[in-house]
This record gives sequence, structure tokens and C-alpha cells, in this order.
Amino acid sequence: LLDFVEVHGKHSGKKLAKAVYDVLTKLRILEKISVIMSDNASSNDTMMQELESLFKKDGITFPANECRGRCLPHIIHLS
Repeated sequence: LLDFVEVHGKHSGKKLAKAVYDVLTKLRILEKISVIMSDNASSNDTMMQELESLFKKDGITFPANECRGRCLPHIIHLS
């Protein structure tokens, strides 16, 4: 856990990505992130794709499909 950020309105993948990206940038750890853990919510799929694009703009390789970890307890709890 790095930070708690209030996301106003709908928690779209694009908004979530922007919030995560801003925290990682503020903490100066963009280059150190290798995995982001999340549940199976579809907004997290979108978030990861958006993060891949944001990282790419900074010249950082972040393949969304390889950098996402899925949290089994969250998956079981949501099912």
C-alpha cells in the first residue's frame, strides 16, 4: 500500500490509472514498479491498459498483461 487517494465520481479504469500514476510519480518510483495487484474488476483491466500507455509516454516498458497480479482472496470475496 502506497497511498489512499479519493477518486471522485465513477471509478473508471482511466481515472484509477491516473490516480495510481500520479502517486507513483509523486513518490518517484515509476521505474521500480513491476506488478500491480488487483481483483478481477473490469475497470482494473482498463486501468492496466491505461497505465501501460502512461508509462510508455515516459519511456518505461510496462506490459499490462504481464504486470498485473490478481489477488485470490479478493476474487473469492467478490464471487
